[in-house]
Amino acid sequence: MTLEARDELRFGFVEMLFALTAAEIAVQVADVVKNFEADLAALPAYTHLMFATILVTTSWVGWLKSKAPGNRAPLDSVFSAAFIVLLVDVFLVICYFIIVRGVDIQRIGDTIVRVVPSSANETRWSMVIFCVYFLWDILTKAVIVPADERSKKMWRRLIDKNLWDRAWITIVCLLIAFALWLETRTFTNALSVVAVDIALVALVLLFRALKEKSAKWASAMSLLLIAMTIAGLKLQP
Repeated sequence: MTLEARDELRFGFVEMLFALTAAEIAVQVADVVKNFEADLAALPAYTHLMFATILVTTSWVGWLKSKAPGNRAPLDSVFSAAFIVLLVDVFLVICYFIIVRGVDIQRIGDTIVRVVPSSANETRWSMVIFCVYFLWDILTKAVIVPADERSKKMWRRLIDKNLWDRAWITIVCLLIAFALWLETRTFTNALSVVAVDIALVALVLLFRALKEKSAKWASAMSLLLIAMTIAGLKLQP
């Protein structure tokens, strides 16, 4: 199935949700810049939004260009695997929206104030997102398959190279996200939270670099991820 052979109904709907999430990022950035400008104490809010921006944009590119059979299957019924893929796509974008809305600011009437910075929201939902990525891999590469592979039993599809050639990347990044959540979810020191945000950016870019088989970028992001995680742990009192 070619890149052009896609279900416009499903893609159009999910594209709209991506656009809404991107618009919310723009609103949050405008609020932070307008109210705090170059205030260093607001740095965690800026890095939260940087992470959200990179997460959403890289996901958009990866989703749009994915050639997985299930990502190209026509949606002709709500009682179909393709509809489940749509639900997963929608849930993923909702997760992105939650991360965007988790910026460390609070609206009190017309006033926007800073709150205590935290890495809990970003690390928790990053872990959830990688779990959903793995579910998406299973649905689009093992449940929905080309006609010539439908004779295979499900258990054989679940251990097939077509799935695990790339799904292993998702598992590795999920384990890293889980470790980050476990070790850094209680961080409230501003610089530690900033370090965790940068580590999460590195994790997302590592995921995409491994997917695109870019050894140079994968190595660079691995080093940045390790360095920022260590820095966050050392900076947290």
